Amino acid sequence: MGQTDVYLATCAELPGGDPDTELLTGHLRSSGIQAEVHVWDDPSVDWSSAPLTVIRSTWD
Repeated sequence: MGQTDVYLATCAELPGGDPDTELLTGHLRSSGIQAEVHVWDDPSVDWSSAPLTVIRSTWD
């Protein structure tokens, strides 16, 4: 598995992202961009390990 290009930040209520996240990650994947969804306040996530973080559903 290659390096993650983009982290998508979400809230704990939607750990897999909001309803359109699968559509977004599919389009990114088809463009050769690897994306991962993470809960924004998860202390185990090293946010500096991806070159880009997109703030998505951080509602909490």
